[in-house]
Amino acid sequence: MALVHSGVIENYIQRVTELSQSTQRIPTTAELEAIASELGIEPEEIQAAQKQAADHFTRAQGYMRLGYWDDAIAELDDAIAFNPGESKFLLSSAEAYLGKWKQHHRAPDADQMHLRVRQCLSLEPGCEGALDLLAEFRRRQKRYFRTIVGSLMFAGAILCGGGIYLLSQGGLPFVIEEKARLENLQSTIEAQNDTIAQLMGEQEALRREFDTLISQQLQENRLNGDRLENLQARLKALEEKIKEYQTPSMGTPTPTPPQSQENDD
Repeated sequence: MALVHSGVIENYIQRVTELSQSTQRIPTTAELEAIASELGIEPEEIQAAQKQAADHFTRAQGYMRLGYWDDAIAELDDAIAFNPGESKFLLSSAEAYLGKWKQHHRAPDADQMHLRVRQCLSLEPGCEGALDLLAEFRRRQKRYFRTIVGSLMFAGAILCGGGIYLLSQGGLPFVIEEKARLENLQSTIEAQNDTIAQLMGEQEALRREFDTLISQQLQENRLNGDRLENLQARLKALEEKIKEYQTPSMGTPTPTPPQSQENDD
């Protein structure tokens, strides 16, 4: 039996995940079969794909140990899509969303954590792991709110105290003038930075041009050097030829000058 295309499986996972989030409950077997039938997936093919859920769960555990919450959530979503009735998958998903919430303190992550906890408790009403996650979330949420409120109160006290002091000392106009001066100074610095950036760009262009000229000069010097060596070699060869013609051969006798003969009278 040929397995269905991976894109069809991804569509199935997406549909099951969307159904689970929109209904705030675990999809029923009939709903899962309806989605599979609509996408043209046979029950045998779903069963074959379900065997991969354990691999998704194993990978998710590794991501969670390293704090890669988004990757862990993606793996767990795939595992839950094929086994929505597996409580350990739901519990791990809730734990991953809690870990992500502790990093960024975003409301959607807290909502997804509560959804997974409710789904887990619907399967196992007395699941201690799910209840522990709720308790941990409540403790951390209270601590986070106390930190935020304390920070706001401290900042407000400083601002109020500073404002009262400035008003009592007549220093508020000075603060306004100082702020305007700082804004002008910042504008001047930004303009100088723009000028510096422009000059650095011109400097870089000149440097590239200089490097190009140096490279061309070196190449021309190499060519001239080759020409000079060639001329020197030719000149040396001509000198050798001239020496050959100027030096008499050892095998040729040297002619003797003719002797004068006296006539006998």
